[in-house]
Amino acid sequence: MQKITAKDICEMAKGGIEIGVRQGRCYQKINGSWQVILEGELPIMIRRMYPIEKRTEISTSAIKEAIERLIQDPDLQLYFTEEDKEHYINIKNGVFNTQIGALETHTQNLNFGYVLDISYIPLKNRNMQVFNKFVNSTFPEETDRKKKLLLQILGYCLSDYCKAKTGFFLVGESNSGKSVILEFLQSIFSKQAVTAIPLYRLENRFNLAKLADARVNICTELSEKSFQVADIYKMLTSNEIVTAEHKGK
Repeated sequence: MQKITAKDICEMAKGGIEIGVRQGRCYQKINGSWQVILEGELPIMIRRMYPIEKRTEISTSAIKEAIERLIQDPDLQLYFTEEDKEHYINIKNGVFNTQIGALETHTQNLNFGYVLDISYIPLKNRNMQVFNKFVNSTFPEETDRKKKLLLQILGYCLSDYCKAKTGFFLVGESNSGKSVILEFLQSIFSKQAVTAIPLYRLENRFNLAKLADARVNICTELSEKSFQVADIYKMLTSNEIVTAEHKGK
């Protein structure tokens, strides 16, 4: 029985999985964005590419060698568009260009590490009755000004702009709409893109590392401890380089 080699697996993977590599991790392109393949998933995906009767011919060592070859393949290395083009927002029905305020089509030269669970709707087709009702009930005073501010906050969180160098605090009584806004914002991102680490726990370098793949960190409650890490908070919101590490890595 002829064994399947690491070279065979690499050729099969590149032909059967739209695969890319970034910072030593493998990604798969799904619905217009690159999603990280967890360490234990890639061997399973490789075996699934072969018929059941062929899987016995694949050794664990061949899979490990194939994964190493894929990680080191220069042609598979990725860069993400959001790292240097902050005016693009990747959504379900295209790429929204904030510079011109228009939707563009997904193209091969744009590689995003995320996709937002929203679609662009032309202004003439929009129905904002639910949103306007929420705003009117939440902000009975200075409604228009606060509505504009809320939209700016949401837009800042959804985009890759960081020039404002700020995070946002929602302050109000219980049942005043704060949780509704946070839950709405959270629903737009994938589960992998949202963290919920309390601010005071960010002084721990292992917790800080969890933010590496996140696009938003939502803290539902604040304590006095939160303001003891003001230096870290400033670094994060200012888009400065922050050092962190995973346990054992």
